[in-house]
Amino acid sequence: MRDARSGVIGVYRPAPARWYAAVMRIETLDILTAGTSWRNLIVVKLVADDGTVGFGEATIEYGDRALLAYLAEIFARAAKGLDPRDPQAVLDAMTHADYWRSGFIARTAFSGIELACWDIKGQAEGKPVWRMLAAQRSDPLLAYANGWYRTRRDPQRVAAAAAGVVERGYRALKIDPFGAGLGSLTESEWDRSLAIVREVRRAVGDQVELFVEGHGRFDVSSAAKLARAMEPMRPGFFEEPLIPELNHQLPKLIEQTAVPIALGERLSSPAQFEPLLRDCTRLVLQPDLCHVGGMLAAQRIAKMADQRGWRLAPHNAGGPLATTHAVHFGLTTPAVMVQEVFDDYEEPWVLEAFEGSAKVVGGAHCVSKAPGFGVKVHDQVLDQHPFSDRHLDLFAEGWEQREAR
Repeated sequence: MRDARSGVIGVYRPAPARWYAAVMRIETLDILTAGTSWRNLIVVKLVADDGTVGFGEATIEYGDRALLAYLAEIFARAAKGLDPRDPQAVLDAMTHADYWRSGFIARTAFSGIELACWDIKGQAEGKPVWRMLAAQRSDPLLAYANGWYRTRRDPQRVAAAAAGVVERGYRALKIDPFGAGLGSLTESEWDRSLAIVREVRRAVGDQVELFVEGHGRFDVSSAAKLARAMEPMRPGFFEEPLIPELNHQLPKLIEQTAVPIALGERLSSPAQFEPLLRDCTRLVLQPDLCHVGGMLAAQRIAKMADQRGWRLAPHNAGGPLATTHAVHFGLTTPAVMVQEVFDDYEEPWVLEAFEGSAKVVGGAHCVSKAPGFGVKVHDQVLDQHPFSDRHLDLFAEGWEQREAR
């Protein structure tokens, strides 16, 4: 078999057996933050009593300060002193310690801590996380680029930027062409949005996957009309087309278009995916490992989807560590069709801060065979970029340039 650099898992040569203490305990929590141009990166750093360090990303984009406070609280109340080599037990303890259970901030905190436990467990066993979870892929994990269209909403400018993505080797990309639209679009915005999609498709050609992002903007009528209008451009899916409060009408929307509909980034537990699986005839599911509870929760969602013959395109608007988490997960299940990534369009220092993170090579994701997640986080680089209280308003003009306000 080819090696992981090509996007396909190669022959695994197990590390020599390691002996470790019968009991390992989580001793300390450190929360690392860094402000990028459009969101804060938030990283959980756990240290075990034997000195092993594990990292898990908990970037949330909205509600950062509440998350920071909650992380410290739930760690002290439920995770400190537990064995990090049992991520399920740690997740269960945090879940039972939180009366409200399914809040987005709580589940993001659980995710960061659970993922850091997997990092420690992998180091203790001398195995990468994907190996511990029995990698099942024999095909490359396709990467799709996001964050690449930081330009004015001119169809030709955006198309030129899209062509540049393909020149970098990507074979899939995503765009939200709808500006500040909410509910419906004016006639001029309708024309401009569709022109952007049309020109991007023309620029990248027919062999590149094109996904369209909705960011929860539209009512059912507008979403259906847009989806039908985009059918000639063959989008791989139309993501979050409906205002979230209207998602109960997804079955009605699905019946009106041949374009696959994708959803899931705002759901924070496997249980919240169950109504979609029950009520919809087809859907691309988009759990985010940093929000649904971590690795094991994502695996449960993948199993449910696989039983229906549905595919996953996990959401990921985090940094390189979040991408690495997602790629390790994607290597464990053939249900994942494609994995989102912003990393090549971050500020250069972001990649420097996460040494050994997943990379995109030839349009596919690849990770190292280092134990755990194999990422060394350079605190001193993160410290040079202070936490910011600015936020990205996706319903403001010019948000595409990703400069938080």
